[in-house]
Amino acid sequence: MEQKITGKQVAKGIMILTIATFISKLVGVVYRIPIVNILGDAGNAIYGLAYQVYVLIITVSCLGIPNAVSKLIAECMSLKAYQDVKRIFRITFIYTGIISIVLAFGLWFGAEEIAHILKGGEDIVLPLKALAPTVVVVSLMAVIRGYFQGLNDMMPTAISQVIEQLFNAVFSVLLAAMFIPCGIGVAAMGSTLGTGIGALAGMVTIVVIYQCTYKKYNLEQVEEHYYIYPSNRSIIKQLLITILPLVITAALFALITLIDNTMLFYYLPSTVDKLRSMGQLSVIPVTDAISMDTQTIVTSLSGQFLSKYTQFINIPVGIILVIVTSSIPAIAGDYARRDYKGLEHKMNRLLKMGMLIAMPATVGLTLFGEPIMKLVYASAPDGGSLFTVGAIAIVFMTLAQLTAGMLQAIGKQHRVTLYVAIALLVKIVLNGLLLGNPNIHIYGITISTTICYMIYTLFNMRALKKILQIKVNWKAVIIKPLICSVVMGIMSFYLYKVLLFIMSSLTYAILLVIAFAIVTYACMTFFTHTITIEDINYIPFLNKWNKKYMQTKTDK
Repeated sequence: MEQKITGKQVAKGIMILTIATFISKLVGVVYRIPIVNILGDAGNAIYGLAYQVYVLIITVSCLGIPNAVSKLIAECMSLKAYQDVKRIFRITFIYTGIISIVLAFGLWFGAEEIAHILKGGEDIVLPLKALAPTVVVVSLMAVIRGYFQGLNDMMPTAISQVIEQLFNAVFSVLLAAMFIPCGIGVAAMGSTLGTGIGALAGMVTIVVIYQCTYKKYNLEQVEEHYYIYPSNRSIIKQLLITILPLVITAALFALITLIDNTMLFYYLPSTVDKLRSMGQLSVIPVTDAISMDTQTIVTSLSGQFLSKYTQFINIPVGIILVIVTSSIPAIAGDYARRDYKGLEHKMNRLLKMGMLIAMPATVGLTLFGEPIMKLVYASAPDGGSLFTVGAIAIVFMTLAQLTAGMLQAIGKQHRVTLYVAIALLVKIVLNGLLLGNPNIHIYGITISTTICYMIYTLFNMRALKKILQIKVNWKAVIIKPLICSVVMGIMSFYLYKVLLFIMSSLTYAILLVIAFAIVTYACMTFFTHTITIEDINYIPFLNKWNKKYMQTKTDK
């Protein structure tokens, strides 16, 4: 008694979540423009530091939940153990609710102590407290999203995600602007309140969808009485076995962002002072750095890293995470049935899809990071050089996230946790060595990030090859997307230079080049057969068009 999730179903789920994620990320970038202009780099450093604490908290409370719940539910659905699906959902909801409430209270009452430990000053206390209730809302919403993803229904997650981001964008900007006369700390709190309002809107949306679809799924499952888990205790045990490595892994990554920022404030002041004594402050990517004191320069660099570099890097990486989230149920189902041929096919296709996104994003941000910052953040354009040095991290972050998702789907979460710990220890050592080097300074963070994910990827790939004996088609996964991206980058770069000379308008030049780059990359992928007819057949909507086209061609 088995239900198999096909490749086309996976592709449909990926497409739905990719569209939703793209819209959410686009809204996120757009609303960050007025936020950066309202708060400035210093205000964004406060907001970014508070937000990273919040990310660490929700990592512990819920970040592993959607993938864990979807994996367990997908396995039960694959074997038609429908009653277990209901029990998994109910138990996870209660578990997450208790954990998130405890952590929210801890964040509220421990805000002052956290601010003291992170040396963020009193300004981050209010933003931290404002984010405390959001922990509960986001955690419970994650359980419901994981439930739907396990049923291979990505639409509820997509809809709630877009609604959440829209409300977040509107209220973050409005409240930041409203509170800015009271100081940047209070304005940063207003922006974090917008995050909570957005989460509440997303929660209401997905609860309404759950209520509307509950009977539909319940009627399909009511006559089935096959169980995988004999008791609630066995479900809790399996849930914890699945969740704990995911939580530890995600917590390590959330923690490293805080460590990055803390190390940045620890090492950079002395580095900036060295550069000042050498008369080389101009090498630091901060406008008018010579007229600023050391602390202001470091705060500005922190704002660039947290609110610009991280924000833009997370656009393609966020889409990659969608691919991971959508594919986990299918990979878990194949592994439960020991369908190794299906596993190898899906894994190669997923790696290829990831590189088709990561490669052009890396090339684009490497070449056009600085003009994009000038276009998007007109009043605070610094930070583009971080992409020139660090955009390559996108490729390794993509491979790392995809391969980690595959290991998690086959129940090897503990390996992922071990590999992350090793990679992050290397990153901490590199941060200390590179941030203190006057020739590298702020770029040390981006270099260590790239090396960290490179190590993580190598460990993951080695484990997958050893466990599953899968063969990766490197030509389709790496070489072809790289060729297409390099050609796109070269042609776009020279076109940008020509347009800038003719128009003398950065805005028109960048917008035209982006459109040209998209068309060029698409044409190259078809010309080099990077994207094939088989690939199109896996893409919703386009597959129907392709079938009609092929049918018409056959009839003629």
